[in-house]
Amino acid sequence: MTEPTAEENASAHFHYLNQNKFWIDEQTNKYMIVDMTDSHRRNAAKWLVNRARQFEFYYSMGEMLWMNAPRYHGFGIDGRDRGYMSEFDLMSDSVSDEFNQWIEDRVANPTAWIVETPLYKALLDGVPEAQVVRFRGEVY
Repeated sequence: MTEPTAEENASAHFHYLNQNKFWIDEQTNKYMIVDMTDSHRRNAAKWLVNRARQFEFYYSMGEMLWMNAPRYHGFGIDGRDRGYMSEFDLMSDSVSDEFNQWIEDRVANPTAWIVETPLYKALLDGVPEAQVVRFRGEVY
């Protein structure tokens, strides 16, 4: 089996962190989150937090690839075919500014970002708070 390209790896991270159904461990074993024990879910969430900076890097790369992929066929106001356009092509300046700020915030504090991902939230959903890892007074 060949190693994934950087683009494939980044895209996989982006989609993985944006889902809330399964966990994949370091040996690539896949677990349905609803079937995991509280201890396993807590350890998986802690593992994500400990690698938040690495995940942020791959996620951001994957997000940029996704946002730049042509997916909408458009026409100009003059009726001419503009071909396929990406999310970036359709973004207003204010949305672009907001998007850039979101990336800067994520880079500045990857831990605060990763605890807001659908995957992280699903891992701790239903786990008693007394069992959740605390770091500097915050729940992770």
